[in-house]
Amino acid sequence: MRVKLYLRALLRFILIIAHRTVLKGRLDKTLAMIGLKPGPALVLGSAPNSSRPHGFDGDWSVVTANASQMRAEDWGIKTPALTVFRAGLMLPGAHQDEVWAVLRGRRTTSLVVLKDKTPENAYLKSLGERDYGAASVHLISKSQKNAIVLELTGRLRVSCFGKGASQGVFAALLALKCGAPCAVVSGLSFSATDHFYGAWSKRGHIADDRDVLRAAVRRGLPLFAAEPTFAAESGLPLWTGTAQQLKHAVDPG
Repeated sequence: MRVKLYLRALLRFILIIAHRTVLKGRLDKTLAMIGLKPGPALVLGSAPNSSRPHGFDGDWSVVTANASQMRAEDWGIKTPALTVFRAGLMLPGAHQDEVWAVLRGRRTTSLVVLKDKTPENAYLKSLGERDYGAASVHLISKSQKNAIVLELTGRLRVSCFGKGASQGVFAALLALKCGAPCAVVSGLSFSATDHFYGAWSKRGHIADDRDVLRAAVRRGLPLFAAEPTFAAESGLPLWTGTAQQLKHAVDPG
């Protein structure tokens, strides 16, 4: 029994050191190139229940995941500050067709692609074929994504052994990592069975997303939910735009 506990502790130590090493060097330089405004970050998912947070204005940075950029466009935000794509969006498929039906011809400021083993030039070619533009494109590997999740939440199981956080939840953590004083998520759901742009319904990250967000709450990360339903589902505090919350957004200290 003691041997097993020792081996688990040793494995945990090795993995944590490895993840922290991954964050150094090239990834740090990549994240430094992503510029966000000094105000809060609005992180948009693709669930059909998204709503504008209290106090949302031009001082906020808008961060989108996959096709949620179109919801931002409905609110007059044509070019998000940061967009996160999963690599699978570059492949053929029914869901991908739904996404590109609404994204074709759009652009973002900084695009982060959670890459797989596909060569870098193939991503750029795929974006060009779909007439999607970005001022800068950054590729983040699965190990780098996991390192960010581990650093901010401490969830080793999710980072190393689970399916991983969804693009929406990772986008919220990435916004904090890139300097946002707080992040307010809208359009995320553990119960909705479709997306606002189509009926593709499979959600494979719910268990890991719950785990990550609960850990974020325990650690006191400045993450908030814009909708009461998702606040109840996730355990995130509800963003109400009170003077205290806004003060924290401007001056986290």
